[in-house]
Amino acid sequence: MKKLLRWILIFLVFAFMAALSAITALACSPDDNNPEHHENVIQTEEKKPTCLEGGYYVLECTVCRWSCAFSIGDIVPHEFGPWEIVPGKEPTCTKAGEKRAYCSTCNKWYPELAPATGHSWYKYYTKEPTCTTAGEYYTYCRNCPASQGRSTEPATGHFWVVWKRVFATCTTPGYTEFVCDDCGADGGTTTTPAKGHSFGAWFTTTQATCTEEGMQKRECATCGATESRGIPKTGHKFGAWFTTTQPTCMETGIQKRECTQCSVTETKPIAKTDHNWDAGKVVAQPTTSQEGVMQWMCNMCGTIRTNPIPKLKPGTTAAPRTTPTPAPTAPPRTSATATPKASPTASPHTSATATPKASATASPNAAASASPGISPTASPGASIVGTADSDGKNGNRGEKSGFGENAVGKDVPQKQEKNNVQATEYSFSVGKILVFTLVPTLLIVAVVVFLLVWRKKKRQV
Repeated sequence: MKKLLRWILIFLVFAFMAALSAITALACSPDDNNPEHHENVIQTEEKKPTCLEGGYYVLECTVCRWSCAFSIGDIVPHEFGPWEIVPGKEPTCTKAGEKRAYCSTCNKWYPELAPATGHSWYKYYTKEPTCTTAGEYYTYCRNCPASQGRSTEPATGHFWVVWKRVFATCTTPGYTEFVCDDCGADGGTTTTPAKGHSFGAWFTTTQATCTEEGMQKRECATCGATESRGIPKTGHKFGAWFTTTQPTCMETGIQKRECTQCSVTETKPIAKTDHNWDAGKVVAQPTTSQEGVMQWMCNMCGTIRTNPIPKLKPGTTAAPRTTPTPAPTAPPRTSATATPKASPTASPHTSATATPKASATASPNAAASASPGISPTASPGASIVGTADSDGKNGNRGEKSGFGENAVGKDVPQKQEKNNVQATEYSFSVGKILVFTLVPTLLIVAVVVFLLVWRKKKRQV
């Protein structure tokens, strides 16, 4: 088996080398002038640029025998020595001459035109100019007899210099006196205005309070003069309001706040609270000849409030009072108002209690439907309000919001989706393992079987 594996490795190496040689032969082409497309490129010739011709180098491929020349620079400038005038051809003021220089690279002289030098004029004064009078002079060339003749030069004017100077201060102006440095003429006097004070930053000498002004001061950096100004009062900085006396339904309360700077206090009243009325009770039953009375009492101060209950219609009697026990499905604190189609007799399982701050008006035809504890025609300060059940749970006893079947059912789709994702990831990882392990194994087995069959046939032959 080891010998068989050795033969397999030798076969694979020879196959790889043969394929690499074929690819190399196909990659090169003598018609392709890009050196990067050839496999084995060498440089066969190189010539640097000179002042007579440019430089180049030659590349050649040893596989396809391709060769090409590439430029490495244009013609370089001549390396001239110092320029010199050609003897006998010197330039003059009005005529050009000739100059030449020698190149040390190509060993040749290169001539060029030497421009005319032009006249070099100078002035010869016959009368020097002064501050107030003009002068006269003649102009001659230093290199040839050329001349421009007689000319005049204007007066030079005074050259003023400072004779006396007094600098300005913060409050007094300064002045400067001038004289001519050449002839001593008086140049007059110029004045400089006062500079004004250069005050620094304001600094506080007396701090302002809630009720008194402060003081700030600043000083001139030049002369030391000072200037002052007032600081406005800060005013009180009160803190938050806090209650000192709680309000009741009979008396107003008091709130107080204090200044954080000087401890001055400020107060304001708190409005009275509303009465806390009880559920109310019937103190006098209505009859066909006399109105009844509904009474409420404040739980805080004991104040009593009453409202009349309308008379009963002839032929009707007041329904017996029953204990308020609403139906299990009745919502809490629902408003009940008598209607014209109400039953003449109240249900034994329902009750209504009037509150002092609600309003309801019963229909004239609904008097027979009211129990002795309910006012069919309430005053503007009364209303008929339903009560909750005896357990105070608004019908559905012992049931808590959010803990039913719906709350549990919300997690089911999320768990199913999470399980599906985990199953998909698991199947994908299993597939990757199978691909990376089984495919190479099958290829190796196929190669081994092919070699064994081929060897067996060869032995038979």
